[in-house]
Amino acid sequence: MPRTSFDWCVIWLAADPSELWLLVLPQETVSDDEFLITRWLVGSGDVVAVGDPVVEVETSKSTVELAVERPGTIHYLHAAGSRVRLGRPVALVAPGPVATTDVEVALGIESGATSAADGPPRFSVAARAALAGTGLSESDFEGSGLVTEARVARALAERGAERRTAPSPLLTRADGSALVIVGGGGHAAIVIDVIRALHAFRIVGLLDDALAVGDDVSGVPVLGPVSELAALRERGVVLAVNAIAGLRDRSVRETVWNRITDAGFGLPTLVHPSAVIEASATIDEGAHILAGAYVGARAHVSEDAIVNAHAVVSHDCRIGAHAHIAPSATLAGEVILGRNALVGMGATVFLGVGIGQEATVGNGATVMVDVPDRGNVRGGA
Repeated sequence: MPRTSFDWCVIWLAADPSELWLLVLPQETVSDDEFLITRWLVGSGDVVAVGDPVVEVETSKSTVELAVERPGTIHYLHAAGSRVRLGRPVALVAPGPVATTDVEVALGIESGATSAADGPPRFSVAARAALAGTGLSESDFEGSGLVTEARVARALAERGAERRTAPSPLLTRADGSALVIVGGGGHAAIVIDVIRALHAFRIVGLLDDALAVGDDVSGVPVLGPVSELAALRERGVVLAVNAIAGLRDRSVRETVWNRITDAGFGLPTLVHPSAVIEASATIDEGAHILAGAYVGARAHVSEDAIVNAHAVVSHDCRIGAHAHIAPSATLAGEVILGRNALVGMGATVFLGVGIGQEATVGNGATVMVDVPDRGNVRGGA
């Protein structure tokens, strides 16, 4: 699991004869009132060095490992499984052994742990993913506080429910094959099949603003809205696929692309095993070349563009970023297709024609002359 950018607030204290350092999660880093200590990575009383990860904590958005910033002997203030109010210390580091109960009394530290009955119930991203497809729902969990993946696993074991085979987004380290899909429409179903055919990636879930948590698309669980991208990136998911086709509003696909890249994800190029890409052609990051498509010699397909099923992109074509060539469309040689342009199903574009940015060529149309930016060529009857 990658270390997060959380900077722990280290409070200097003097308690004769030891110099104590308390580790406190700053209140401005999370929106929750409390967090869960999921496990300790070292023993209380162990000697730790600067940079050693010592504890794993979970909020409603993410699970992270935390490292000490001072050397010494670490002493727990709360056991694993405790819910700790934000702003309360979880551990101290001292030059030597210190009785933590004496420290709490001396410093006036109240126990920050809360019971399961405190506060309304909340589900972490990982817990929601673990619930998907199991027959359990959030309403099956009584009490309150933060519901974690571990609590869901216990409930599943008690009820004998089987978890969905799709992997959980909870990762213990960065995983170069872990991938999240953004968008849950028809194009999402297509790219899911392509990803499965490639056997190179591990789909951890899907994000979509219009779908409910616990739903699924082709067996891939919905983890939440697109705003969960940052939480998944913190958890070690490093790849994402833009599954927004954007046929009605092609700017949406570019907007989603920007949100994915701004969150720090890489976007793999997806080429269906049945597609044919000539050796001199070049395909940029995040492009989708679907089943039966052909990309000819010296053609270039820019980032995030879609060459849909059985479409033909002939020699020396230039396909702009986020452009979409629909199924069975044919582009003759040296066609230039602008950014965010759309060539509809079964359309034909003649040799050397230029199609401007955000232009639309309708289904079945034949294009023999250039089309300006945002131009519209009506399709066939």
